[in-house]
Amino acid sequence: MTCNWRAALIDALQRHAIRGAALDVFAQEPLPADSPLLELNKLLALPHIGSATREARELMARTAAINLGCVVEGRTPPDGVV
Repeated sequence: MTCNWRAALIDALQRHAIRGAALDVFAQEPLPADSPLLELNKLLALPHIGSATREARELMARTAAINLGCVVEGRTPPDGVV
């Protein structure tokens, strides 16, 4: 069974089952101008920049450096992807 998340989200927003939503990543970017998601006034659609804060970028850089150091030393990185 597959879930159509887009239809479920639109339905939930229209019924006020949830107060709002924010999306940062889409299967097609940029999101097409005729997307029904953009017609919802309780939806914040970001162009893949949701993590573009100074704090988030510093944490990402620090995490990458720690992971790289672990690999160079022959250890398993704490945030490695298999």
